[in-house]
Amino acid sequence: MRKAASIGFDPPTLSALTRGQTPFLDLMTHLLPAFRVERRQDTVVTVTNTQFRRVYRNSGHEVWFVLVPAMLVGVLLVVRFASYDDVPVIAPIGVALVFAAVVGYAIRSVYRTATIADDAHVTIVGLTGTRQIAWRDVQGIEIELRRTRPPMQVAVVYDAAGGKRDLPHVNDHSLVTALPAEVDQLRRIWELRRGADWKLAAPAAAQIAYDRRYPTPAWAIGLVGGFAGLVVGVALFFILLASSAYADSDGFASTYLSPFVLSGGLPVAGAVLTGVAVAVRRRRDHPSR
Repeated sequence: MRKAASIGFDPPTLSALTRGQTPFLDLMTHLLPAFRVERRQDTVVTVTNTQFRRVYRNSGHEVWFVLVPAMLVGVLLVVRFASYDDVPVIAPIGVALVFAAVVGYAIRSVYRTATIADDAHVTIVGLTGTRQIAWRDVQGIEIELRRTRPPMQVAVVYDAAGGKRDLPHVNDHSLVTALPAEVDQLRRIWELRRGADWKLAAPAAAQIAYDRRYPTPAWAIGLVGGFAGLVVGVALFFILLASSAYADSDGFASTYLSPFVLSGGLPVAGAVLTGVAVAVRRRRDHPSR
């Protein structure tokens, strides 16, 4: 067995601490911007000299500083809710079950998700299942930019069918070390273990080329169109309101340009039309997809 240093691993970095995120913490980040202050958790990345192994997993120690107070507040709210005489018994029970499900999801999100690379496979441990891809079936390991708040670079892996999967905790928000350096380490393991007869599969090649050319999904651009539709709808509503167009309850404006249509119909139409137009244009320009 070759030593790790023979493919570029630096022996002093055989064990490195990184910081990680979870889908639950990402959700909290979007809902509560102030939550970004201390949302990163410890993850251990290890490489041994006897086998090529890297593990990206969240230790989850600090999440309990958030979960314990949240659980106490939840229990107090449920008890308070159940103390009212006019509240049916089923109501606090339902609230308690929903709260327990949210807490269970958070705990599972913290401790389960992982990316594990070893001699033969890259293993993706998700919230609902585990996917193991042999190195010979890996077609590429890329870095993608996700336009979240804040923007995040994420490592993804392509399989032989052209399917793309995120590598949990392998992103620039989770790692203390540089993401490109970590991806290079994974690529070195892949290049060494995929076999001398490895060839890039045509479906994967087409998907990788497509994703490189169009890094932003069509549906994400469609959301921008939906927001534009909402802005236009709100503007039209105030214009019609100021012009007394709604005075006639049976008139055109009241029937076809009601507040519901302007605030709901226009954003949906804008999102769908924009997304479909972008997808059609891309398919025409990139017929292999």
